[in-house]
Amino acid sequence: MLYKYLNLLFDLMVFSYFLLFKSFRYRYKLYKFRKFLPKYNVNTSAILLGNGPSLDDDIESVISERDSSIIYAVNFFIDSDFFYLLKPDSYIVLDPIFWSPNLSTQFISKRNNFIFRLNDINWKMILYVPEKAYVFFSQNISNKNVNLIKFPMCELPIMSNNFLYVSALRFSLGSPFGSNVLIYSIWTAIQNNHLNIDLYGVDMDIFKFISVSKNNELYTGGMHVYDKVYSPEPTKFLNYPNKSVSERLYQHYVTFRMLDIISIFADCQGISIVNKSSHSLIDSFKRKR
Repeated sequence: MLYKYLNLLFDLMVFSYFLLFKSFRYRYKLYKFRKFLPKYNVNTSAILLGNGPSLDDDIESVISERDSSIIYAVNFFIDSDFFYLLKPDSYIVLDPIFWSPNLSTQFISKRNNFIFRLNDINWKMILYVPEKAYVFFSQNISNKNVNLIKFPMCELPIMSNNFLYVSALRFSLGSPFGSNVLIYSIWTAIQNNHLNIDLYGVDMDIFKFISVSKNNELYTGGMHVYDKVYSPEPTKFLNYPNKSVSERLYQHYVTFRMLDIISIFADCQGISIVNKSSHSLIDSFKRKR
């Protein structure tokens, strides 16, 4: 019981801190961000594409809905053959691997390919990036078809009280905690006034690939729609300690927790989010029957 009250006290302190010291600057940035957003009709559905292997099974459904929907893609979806087939309207990146100067050789190659393909597309697309990544992308993206928009982040830490967290989001005291790009792709779609959001390829089961070597080296990664075979993900960043199993699993916990929060927030706003992935561990949203 004491633990419950201590959690509530912490949540109230966080809520008050953001209300008094963080919200004014965030609201101003959010106001500026919304001025640059496209003016989509609220009846226009959004399709959010994760990079899970289930997208292979669901691609026909996505194609059938393409013409009546706005497509959002994330991270390295650009490596998939479906990128050129679907021609996403919007693209969101959140991971520092897309702009950090301290990348391993393999991820530098992946990022260079990402930039090259962005500069080569022949259709209009919005690229949403965090504020801290804006300078890097503005210096490296020369394609006039790519409209670069920076989104504000004022991350609310995880709270145990759903009402306080959802209230903080509703009153724009801060933004969701960004433990996974899916969270900010949904959040961006919500900011774009979509009342119907469909999710495909959001398997969210990468943690089942976690393994530890005899030298206590953590291996992560997982299968993606653009992968031919599974191979453990190499080290991303130079001179950065490898995460422990507990840190990695906690990151997954936070992601699922945030998806629960966003589901409650969406319900309060009258927004329908449906997970149409044929395989997914996300239980926060309605599923397609």
